[in-house]
Amino acid sequence: EIAINRLFAVMAQRSDFDNWLMGTYDRENRSYTIKIAFDANNAAPSAKTGQVVNIDHESATPAILALQANQMLVVNDPLDDPQLDPMRADHRAALGKVISLPIKLGDRILGILTLGRALDKPDIRSRDIQLAQALASQLAVAIENHRLLEQSQKSVDELNRLMRLYMHEGWSSFMQSR
Repeated sequence: EIAINRLFAVMAQRSDFDNWLMGTYDRENRSYTIKIAFDANNAAPSAKTGQVVNIDHESATPAILALQANQMLVVNDPLDDPQLDPMRADHRAALGKVISLPIKLGDRILGILTLGRALDKPDIRSRDIQLAQALASQLAVAIENHRLLEQSQKSVDELNRLMRLYMHEGWSSFMQSR
């Protein structure tokens, strides 16, 4: 997570985004877990971190809409953008300008990235989209590396358990034969 925080810090210095959210996707449970959430207008750390968000048709956020469509969502006018029709009007009004895209490795969705800025700030342009895509690519590598590390650790733990078991059985057999 340190590497991911660094990526966001660099991105924040080079962009005009006020808030961002990154979550890891759980395909089996059709949900995502918020790993990083930041809002420049709120000095306190986000309480959303660790929250599990179910992806269903009743709730609509830019992140959920992007995951359901499996494509990037770019919104500069949340009140009039037809992509946000599933969202409640009060949520749309509070949204601001936003870009949300699935974090993918090949065809596999690993997570979601959402970047936003206030309505009075510049529109999201191609440079912002390229930045978001580059960040999503870096996050995909970080998420996959973390998954592989956890998988390797589980394998090592299982091998150690089996080795202890066989050593115990071996010593037991040796002691019985003596």
